[in-house]
Amino acid sequence: MIRPAPTIPVLILAAALTAACAGSLRAPGQTPTAVIVVDNRRATNSTLTIDLISAEGPRSRLGDIPPRERREFQVRRTLLTGHYQLEGRHGAGGLIVSRSFTLTNGDEILWDVERNRIWFQGNREGR
Repeated sequence: MIRPAPTIPVLILAAALTAACAGSLRAPGQTPTAVIVVDNRRATNSTLTIDLISAEGPRSRLGDIPPRERREFQVRRTLLTGHYQLEGRHGAGGLIVSRSFTLTNGDEILWDVERNRIWFQGNREGR
């Protein structure tokens, strides 16, 4: 004798699993984003060109920041989570490199160039 499969319990289980996973899924095409704030207010008397350097090697130009300013940069990458360093170059050929830090989706990082310190400001995803 062939017995029909118990469809209602299977459907309830599938719905529960789908609901549990839904919070961690991104909409199609949405790129993970983090924020890096660079504080150059007291560090140099020239414009800094800021690069984000991945531990795997690729480098991304974030932009320029004039002397005595603080600027926020949005970082959007398909594969964002990883270890990075920030690099600041100024017109006189000087180079400032931050210590390594971990960056994930929603993170906000502050780089104080004068002290060459990185602070984790929190995760915007959890707010």
